[in-house]
Amino acid sequence: MVNATTLPVHFVWGVNDNVFTRDWGRKWHGLIPHSTWHEVDAGHFLQDTHGAEIVAHVLEHVG
Repeated sequence: MVNATTLPVHFVWGVNDNVFTRDWGRKWHGLIPHSTWHEVDAGHFLQDTHGAEIVAHVLEHVG
């Protein structure tokens, strides 16, 4: 069912996340064939520590 979505999906993942590990996220990414992936050198609350980087990346990604 997850791979049935036609919406754009872009994962921005904290590589040091100890709650949802990189492997866990990559499995989700693998389930959605058209999804894209970006890693940030951050932990679980990457929006708190790397907010500006995430915003810049998302804006670049969506054009």
